[in-house]
Amino acid sequence: MWPFLLLCAFPQDTAQPQLTAEDLRVAARVIGLEFTEAEAAQMLPDVAERLEELAELRVPASRLTGVAPALVFDPLVPGVKLNVRMPHEKAEREPWPVVERPADPMDLLSMDLRDLTELVRTQRVTSVELTELALERLAQVDTHLHCVISTTRERALEQARAMDAELERGRWRGFLHGIPYGVKDLFAAKGAPTTWGAKAYEHQVIDADSEVVRRLESAGAVLIAKTSVGALAWGDVWFGAKTRNPWNLEEGSSGSSAGSASAVSAGALPFAIGTETLGSIISPCVQCGVTGLRPTFGRVPRTGAMVLAWSMDKVGPICRSADDAGLILEVLVGPDGQDPSALDRPLVRPFDLGRVRARIGYPKGTLKAGTPLHDLLQELEDLGHQLVEVEIPSGPTGGMLLTLGAEAAASFDAFTRDGLDDQLVVQKRFAWPNLFRHARLIPAVEYINAQRARTQLCQAMDEVLQSVDLIVHPSFAADLLSITNLTGHPTLVTSFASDDDGKPGSICFTGRLYDEGTLLNVVRAWQDASDHRRKPPLDWLVIEGSIKVRVDYHPGEPKVERARHTQIYHAGRWMHHGPADYFDDRGNPAGHGSYKDGLEHGHWVLYTEDGMRSQGRFLAGQRDGVWTWFHPTGMVGLTGTYVDDSRNGEWTTYDESGRILERAAWKNGVRHGETQIYDEQGNVIETVQYLDGAVVDKGC
Repeated sequence: MWPFLLLCAFPQDTAQPQLTAEDLRVAARVIGLEFTEAEAAQMLPDVAERLEELAELRVPASRLTGVAPALVFDPLVPGVKLNVRMPHEKAEREPWPVVERPADPMDLLSMDLRDLTELVRTQRVTSVELTELALERLAQVDTHLHCVISTTRERALEQARAMDAELERGRWRGFLHGIPYGVKDLFAAKGAPTTWGAKAYEHQVIDADSEVVRRLESAGAVLIAKTSVGALAWGDVWFGAKTRNPWNLEEGSSGSSAGSASAVSAGALPFAIGTETLGSIISPCVQCGVTGLRPTFGRVPRTGAMVLAWSMDKVGPICRSADDAGLILEVLVGPDGQDPSALDRPLVRPFDLGRVRARIGYPKGTLKAGTPLHDLLQELEDLGHQLVEVEIPSGPTGGMLLTLGAEAAASFDAFTRDGLDDQLVVQKRFAWPNLFRHARLIPAVEYINAQRARTQLCQAMDEVLQSVDLIVHPSFAADLLSITNLTGHPTLVTSFASDDDGKPGSICFTGRLYDEGTLLNVVRAWQDASDHRRKPPLDWLVIEGSIKVRVDYHPGEPKVERARHTQIYHAGRWMHHGPADYFDDRGNPAGHGSYKDGLEHGHWVLYTEDGMRSQGRFLAGQRDGVWTWFHPTGMVGLTGTYVDDSRNGEWTTYDESGRILERAAWKNGVRHGETQIYDEQGNVIETVQYLDGAVVDKGC
């Protein structure tokens, strides 16, 4: 297995600290133990000797790159038997759907895979068109969502052209033929950086495809983007930004499969690939209102992906429906000879099972009457399923999750000791830097005991799932997120109903080990019979060059317009561009003109409260050329020339009858030269000389 955990070598300090028996007694208290003085003294020589042994283990990281532990987790622990529903007879091929091409090409990216595939297969849509649409939409939404770390444009278009050419020759690879997708940036892909969302690896390039990328390409899928991942698979904050939720840009997308869930929800990708160790598929799918499948542990090889925890990391699709998830899973499963956890276990396609009548459990006390989730039980019963209440096993899951801390700290051992953890954006108690440090204090004895307790938990969950085919439950209820990530059971999360703000809620279905066929069959039938899936309105999505009319109202007068502007969206913001009209608090015209790129530009007419009117020209936000002010009677009151928003040249003032009152010379916004003042008969009665705004001579 080659997870590409590329860490730096570190210097070795051969001088060992001088330990005392009291040091050992203090250290023991850190892990909850007590030693007597005599016991500590007896231990001291061996502990001191062990420091040398630990130093030998802390070899340059390159020596351990890609090396998995000798102990390999298998969810089928002693006492747990494989129990997969098998088809009674060979099922007929599912008929092709009848589907029309949508009027808006962008809607193609929000279609279920089976419908989209039919358009591609019948060449009513080309892979090149889909790929270009997805790249365009990703660029549009990424400005707001920060869901993409890098794109693979050249590779994608080359692959898309090849897929179109194969269809021309009559070759169709399957349901993913020509379909664009994104992969969480934990997976290596040729020609693109593999950053793991962390600043320390921003420029890391791995010149090989991960096994997941290789299998998807072999199935005809087109990789167009490396989606954002919370740094080192934690949260939704990566080195470039915080990935946002398409339903509410004020919220993060959750993580760590942040960009995969966000981009699919926003209709920018038909599907994407995520990973989960402890909620990294479930949580962002809940937040973003999409469907995600976390398969049984070991279903999908992780070769070429960043390792966080060898015995807990899982790979799965993020998409729009259970049917989509099944189509994607089918091309991902099976061993590769590199990942020791990826085993050859049977996968039954959901459709091959026909119409399943399942016995479905739900955790005691979780689906209360009168709630939308309780209504779900009735919907499932209406489909012929039997619903029974079940008791979810309890156990020291917090202690068992020491597994994650210890394995993650081992994965990023040298990273921590070299101080690279300081480069992670998030530095707080429950973030990786702190966990990597305090996990060093997890005793090896307790790590092993955690695995023994984990075996008991696997057996207890198996006992529950021997009485039912699957469990339906709120996404974070009954500690099932922790339990199933420890036991390796498959879980599918999908949207359900809506909250008051229109954002969908969520529901999870957990199945037996390796029985994804039953799980997907039941959920697909429910989704087909219900109307719970939602798409975010994307009212925040503004395309570069979009035009709108903005209307502002007077404070306290919500029905009285104050201004009406034509605006254009440019460089990430709205700006005035085109005609503009202004009104007073009685709705009377107060001015009109035009803008260009946010600045006044062209001819303008303005009104004052006393009825005066002015008109002239703006050039890029500055008055330029002749400007004239008029009395309420319509007679000219003042006229002159502006240059760069400053008065220049001759300016003349008139009274309401048209008689000249003053003629003055201006330069750069101040009086400069001769100013003449006239009497009622039109005679000059005073002459004043100015120099840069100051009087230098005055005469009659």
